[in-house]
Amino acid sequence: GGDGWTATLASDPAADGLEWPSVFSPADTQIAARKFRHTFTTRYGHEPDAVSALGHDAALTVLEAIRRGGTTRTGVRDALAAPGLVVEGVTGPISFQRGDRIGRGGGLVRVRNGALTLDLRWADLLAP
Repeated sequence: GGDGWTATLASDPAADGLEWPSVFSPADTQIAARKFRHTFTTRYGHEPDAVSALGHDAALTVLEAIRRGGTTRTGVRDALAAPGLVVEGVTGPISFQRGDRIGRGGGLVRVRNGALTLDLRWADLLAP
């Protein structure tokens, strides 16, 4: 499957065993992900998915760029391009190099017995 598959897919019995790469999983046990999941679920009444997490991180990043560079297009652009910008998002640390995001969170999500699991984090593949 693709990154846009939602957490609600797990409730379908036919989905058992499916797996897909994702930048976020509500099954992630890291502190930032758990906090985001709790806040999101409390507010909206359902589990967040990767799109929700990316929207959250995009808003955090733009707000930090405004804080650093002001509200003009140039100020925001320059703040996003600055080497010192690192925003700790629920999808991992966010910074940019030549306009591209560097570093990412996420991993391999799988449906097991009606629940999502995070089987592997991308960072685990890079560990010595």
